[in-house]
Amino acid sequence: GSVYGNTQLAVEILANKLAETGEKTIVVHNVSGTDPSYVLSDCFRYDRVVLAASTFNNEVFPAMESLIFDLKNHNLTNRKVAVIENGSWAPQSGKKIREQLEQMKGIQIMEEGVSLKSAVKEADVKALEALAQALVAG
Repeated sequence: GSVYGNTQLAVEILANKLAETGEKTIVVHNVSGTDPSYVLSDCFRYDRVVLAASTFNNEVFPAMESLIFDLKNHNLTNRKVAVIENGSWAPQSGKKIREQLEQMKGIQIMEEGVSLKSAVKEADVKALEALAQALVAG
């Protein structure tokens, strides 16, 4: 869920870093423009999921919030989930996403999350690379 494209850029960087590790199957959806049924079904198809969202009015970007609601109502279980949050001055989406994930059975929230403040910076690229390594490590 990206408002101005910065969160989307972070996800694209992560996808590239995953590809560099040799990861074969990488699926990226923009919840703002993809029918939720496609995103929902892919979350059930793969064992690792990354949720990336901007902070919007101190909450999770609405389209991502809706996806998380659907995942919870469809009882997504037994997945490893990483969170990327973004926010100009006070990123809150990651905290709010984690709160929802903690209520879901068998969801392992990865410690290697990434917190952005608006645009992607060099340190963020390194954090995204570390996240890619953690994702492929299992």
